[in-house]
Amino acid sequence: MTVSWRQAGQAWGARALDWAYLMEDYGRPAYDLVFARTGVGEETSLLDVACGSGLALMTAARRGATVAGIDASEALVLIARQRTPRADIRHGNMFALPFPDRTFDIVTCFNGIWAGCDKALIEAGRVVRPGGYIALTFWGKPRNMQMIGCFRALSETAPPGEARELASLAEVGRPGVAEGMLERAGLTPVERGMVESLSEWPDPELAWRAIAASGPAWPSIEHNGEAAVKAKVLAALAPFTSADTGVRLASELAYVIARA
Repeated sequence: MTVSWRQAGQAWGARALDWAYLMEDYGRPAYDLVFARTGVGEETSLLDVACGSGLALMTAARRGATVAGIDASEALVLIARQRTPRADIRHGNMFALPFPDRTFDIVTCFNGIWAGCDKALIEAGRVVRPGGYIALTFWGKPRNMQMIGCFRALSETAPPGEARELASLAEVGRPGVAEGMLERAGLTPVERGMVESLSEWPDPELAWRAIAASGPAWPSIEHNGEAAVKAKVLAALAPFTSADTGVRLASELAYVIARA
């Protein structure tokens, strides 16, 4: 990874409200599935790494868990704290977690650890208790990703260094890559699976606002201007847009669960 955690925080927090209220819900099926598979409940202590605006944390807290989170974006952390006021949610670096060793029963990261982020998994392994779970999610097979055209649009308009970062987002989804990262961190993968994610908006303008709020969109907009990036994204959305039903994108999310 060539982007610093502070740069990542700037990108993901640039349009924090749009991310929280127009885009973040795409991950809800993965939250529900991972929490069910790892037994998140009333006696669970959970850390969500790259917690964003805290929808996953709020979901875990509603299951009874004691939750904590960390994210590189101050703007997203503020929203997360409003959603779950009793949670310990910190602005910081996932490569140097500000929590003691063996603190949590479960550490999750929903689409926040990409290929090249091995140190983040070492840190996750440090703060989870022996026998505890570490769970990751990431985008699935490109052929099952109706969102893929939007990612290509962002890659085509990104500065060269950022295009490499986008490639690492795709790389983590390849079979065995996430498992290898977990194993190098001293963790034992025990389960891999898939879940469908559906993103829906009433019109292309709101769809654009949602996608523009993602971290990878920020450098593309800064590099090429909003009008140019928006035009490419809207073209990618066109096959999935209807005057009757709005914009609907079905995509695959993969997950891997490991044990410490």
